[in-house]
Amino acid sequence: MAGRPTIAIDPDGLSIIVVVAGPSTQNASVRLDARSGTELRDFHGQGRGQGRDRTQKNNDTPFGVYKPTPNDWHGGNGNGTQGGVSGQAARNDNSRFGTGIVYMTPVSGEVVNNNRTDIYIHGGPSLEDNQQLANNGCVRLANQDINTLILDVNNLSDNCNDPLSNIFIGDAATLNAFADEQNQDGSYKYPELRNSGFGSNNTQLNSGSDDQPQNANEELNEDGKLKGD
Repeated sequence: MAGRPTIAIDPDGLSIIVVVAGPSTQNASVRLDARSGTELRDFHGQGRGQGRDRTQKNNDTPFGVYKPTPNDWHGGNGNGTQGGVSGQAARNDNSRFGTGIVYMTPVSGEVVNNNRTDIYIHGGPSLEDNQQLANNGCVRLANQDINTLILDVNNLSDNCNDPLSNIFIGDAATLNAFADEQNQDGSYKYPELRNSGFGSNNTQLNSGSDDQPQNANEELNEDGKLKGD
C-alpha cells in the first residue's frame, strides 16, 4: 500500500489502472488504485513492441486513456477481464495472451490519434507463472501478476461497488497532462486520476511506489527503478 492520504476530489470517482511507462526502456509500473486513491497493487510490467515509434502498429504501447471493454467478444466478462487462473490459458483459441487479459477500448491520446487497436493488459506468451517477454504493443505482466490484477478488479467491482472506470497509460508528463484536462465547466475530466496523485498542481503528486516516476522530469531505468537509484 502507498499510504497516500485520501484527498477525495470526487467521491464518485471509481477504481483505475495507471500504467507509468518509461519511454526509453519500455518498462512500466502497472498500478491499481481504489476509488479513494489508495494504491492496492503495483506490478512491474513491460510495454514493448517491435519498435520504439508508438504511432506504428505492433510497436511499443501507445500512450492514452482507455476504458475497460465489458463482455468483449473474445470472452471477457462484464468487468473487462478474462481468465486469471494459474496454468490455464485465458483464451481457448490463443494461449499467447497467457493466463489473463484486461480488454481495453481507446478513448483519447496517441492511441486514438494513430488508430492503434487491440491494446490489452495480459500475461504470456506461455503459461508459467513468472515470465515476461516483448510483444506487439500491449502491456505485458507476468502471469502470476495478471491473475492477481484480475482478481482484484473483479473483487472491487463485484463486492466493493468500485468498478474499474479508466486505464491511463503514459510517462509521468503524459499522465499529469491527462489529470489536468478540464471540461467546459472547469471541472476536471478525470478526477479519479487526480485522486490518485497526478496533475501538475496536485499536492499528492505520485506519492506512491518508489518504482514509479514521482514527477514529469523523472524516468524509469532498465530495471524498472527510477534513474539514479
